[in-house]
Amino acid sequence: MLCFFVSDFHGRTELYARLFERILLEKPDAVFMGGDLLPSGMFAFASSGSQHDDFVNDFLATGLSDLKDKLGDEYPEIFLILGNDDGRSQEDAFIELAE
Repeated sequence: MLCFFVSDFHGRTELYARLFERILLEKPDAVFMGGDLLPSGMFAFASSGSQHDDFVNDFLATGLSDLKDKLGDEYPEIFLILGNDDGRSQEDAFIELAE
C-alpha cells in the first residue's frame, strides 16, 4: 500500500500543485493531510500564498475533483485533520467537500 503524508501547506498553491502531480503519477492508495492546510496569518500574504477568497471551495475542491475525474477508481482515500493555523470556521466546508 502506497500512502502520502503532507502537512503545513498553509494554502501555498504551488505545493498543492506538486502534490496533485505526484498523486497522478504514483497513484497512492491514501493521502494523509496533517494540518495547517489553509492560508492564514503571514502565509496568506506571502508571494506564494493563495489568491482565493474561499480556498476550500475555489481551489482545493476543484483540484481534488479534477484528480477524481482523471483517476476514477484509482482516486486515493483522502484523510485530513485541521491544524492550529486552520480556522474552525472552515470545518463545514471540509465536511461538505467530503460528501
